[in-house]
Amino acid sequence: MEDAALSRESRIAYDRHMENAPSADEEALMKRWVDQWKITGPELERIKKEELRAMTEEEAKRRIVSVMEARAGDRWRRPDRRESSGLIEQQRYFMRFARLSR
Repeated sequence: MEDAALSRESRIAYDRHMENAPSADEEALMKRWVDQWKITGPELERIKKEELRAMTEEEAKRRIVSVMEARAGDRWRRPDRRESSGLIEQQRYFMRFARLSR
């Protein structure tokens, strides 16, 4: 009984797939698109690495600020926002704890 139900479900899934299957022209277009990205993708990656390598620290900071402002507006620049991530302070606490634990 399970085999019959499974094969029925498989036939239904196959039929649905075939109803939505791309035409030969659409398949050719998709293949050209994939082939083009096989060339374009690595080239874009090379350009990105080159631009990042040439970027100064100041330019990197400006771009980070630009992205943050685009995503969060001024919310991320709250006056009460700390300049530090807190990592340095956390390390200080760990050092104190290590000294006290000896």
